[in-house]
Amino acid sequence: MSTIAVFNQKGGVGKTTATVHIAVAAMLAGKKVAVIDMDPQGSASAWATVRGQEVAPVVVQVPAHDLARAIEGAQADGFNFIIVDSPPGVSPLTAQIIGAVDLVVIPVKPQPLDMAAVPATLKLVGARRHVFILSDCPQRAPEVEEAKAALVDMGSKVVGVINNRRAYWRALVSGKAVGETSPKSVPASEIKAIYQSILKELPRATSKKSK
Repeated sequence: MSTIAVFNQKGGVGKTTATVHIAVAAMLAGKKVAVIDMDPQGSASAWATVRGQEVAPVVVQVPAHDLARAIEGAQADGFNFIIVDSPPGVSPLTAQIIGAVDLVVIPVKPQPLDMAAVPATLKLVGARRHVFILSDCPQRAPEVEEAKAALVDMGSKVVGVINNRRAYWRALVSGKAVGETSPKSVPASEIKAIYQSILKELPRATSKKSK
C-alpha cells in the first residue's frame, strides 16, 4: 500500500485540485484509491458529493484523532493507494499526517509570497521524503521555470506542473477530473505525468521510511 499526503502550510495553493486529480489518475491506472479528507473546508468531500459517493475513488472525512485507524482500515479493506488531503496551517495534526505517510506532495504556486513560505513548509516536513508540484501556473511564464530552479536549489524535486487551465475547474465542478472529461487533453497529460513521477518516488520513500 502507498500513502501520500498533499500538504502545504499555506492555504490556497491547490491542494484539493491536486489531491482529487492524482486520486483519479491512480484509479484510472487500476489502483483502489481512498482519499482521506482532513481539511476542515471539506472540499474533497464536496467534490465527491457532486460525483456521487458510490463512485470511486472513495472519499471520507476523518477526525484528527482517527487518522492512523483510517489508514489501517483502508489497508484492511484492500485499498492500495491512499491520499490525505491536508489542512493548511500548523497544528498537532500536521506532524501526525506527515508521520503517517510514505511521501509528502507539496503544491506551490510560482508566486513570490508562496515561494517565500516554502522554507517553513519544508521545516515541518522535516526528514520525510517529499516532492513539489508547481500549481496554478500561468502558461509560458518565465516565473514557472524560475520557481522550479529555486526549488531544486533547495534540494527538492519538482514532479510536474499544473497549469492554470479552465479544464481543471470545469472538471471539478462536475465531480470529475480532467482524465475523465478530456482524457487525451494536455491537462490530462499533465496529471498523468505527475502521477507517474509520484509512483517512481514512492519505492524510495517507503524504503527510507522503513529504516
